[in-house]
Amino acid sequence: MEEYYRKFMILLEEEDKDGCLEYAFSLIRGEKLSIPELYEEILTKSMDGIECHNNERNLCIWKEHVRSGIVRTIIENMYFLVLEERKRKFPERSGKKAAVLCPDGEYHDMGARIAADYFTLLNWETIFVGNSTPRDEFIKVAQYLELDAVAISVTNSYNLVAARKTIELLKE
Repeated sequence: MEEYYRKFMILLEEEDKDGCLEYAFSLIRGEKLSIPELYEEILTKSMDGIECHNNERNLCIWKEHVRSGIVRTIIENMYFLVLEERKRKFPERSGKKAAVLCPDGEYHDMGARIAADYFTLLNWETIFVGNSTPRDEFIKVAQYLELDAVAISVTNSYNLVAARKTIELLKE
């Protein structure tokens, strides 16, 4: 696993979008990794591993955004494989429905996107709502959709209050 991670990080640090995408797909298609292993051991770990070297301090945020964009592209392009795997494992739909969102003010939704794929892999009908979802609007839609589960993704501790308020309204 460490070898796959190191090779991916080299490509990511070079900001080789095509190379990163091809490598990630080769790991899945070659059955070297499962989709959850790719997400957890390579992609998530790579986001935690982004470093700025002293000579790059003025480019740090730019590099983080470019590299996050590359990882996001990989996740979005994996969706077809997520659907293929679900179909292979579950010929019948479960009838369970989940929504995955970030609370109002939370703009980092990559974790939510991964969580949505996990629900899909488990044969749930999954609605990826995305980032900074207005609480009152979501509550109205959640009632209409008759959801079995809601997943709320937060990366910034400041947004825990907004997540808590959304949960309290859902419980009501």
